[in-house]
Amino acid sequence: MRALTKKYGTLLINDETHTFSAGPGGATRAWGLAPDMLTIGKAIAGGIPIGAYGMSKERADHLECRADLDMVDVAGVGGTLSGHPVSSGAVRATRAHGLTRSGGALMGAVGSVDCGARAQWVRPGGDTSA
Repeated sequence: MRALTKKYGTLLINDETHTFSAGPGGATRAWGLAPDMLTIGKAIAGGIPIGAYGMSKERADHLECRADLDMVDVAGVGGTLSGHPVSSGAVRATRAHGLTRSGGALMGAVGSVDCGARAQWVRPGGDTSA
C-alpha cells in the first residue's frame, strides 16, 4: 500500500480507531506501516471518548508552512476532540497501565478466546439463531 501511495503521490492515512488494541503502536507498528497521518480514538483512553491524530514530520512541516490554514483548536464547545480533563486523565492512565507490552498480549489473548467462542455460536451458512 505504501508503495502505491508514493507512486501516485497520495497520502496513506491509518485509522487506528479500532485497531490500536493490537498492542503498543497498534496495527501500524504490528504490520510495519509508515503512514503520513494516523487517527485514533477511545482505545488510547480505555474506552473514554477522545480523539487524536498524528502525522509524519514531512506532513507536519508541509502543513505548518501553510498560512491559509486556521490551526486554532475549533473544538472549544466540547466534544470528542476537546481535550476534556477526564479524557486526558484516562489517556495518561491507559498509557501507563493498559497500553503496555503485557497489556497488549492480554488483549490479544482475550480477543482470540472471544473469537473462538463466537465461532462456535455460528452454524454453517452463518446462521446465528438459537
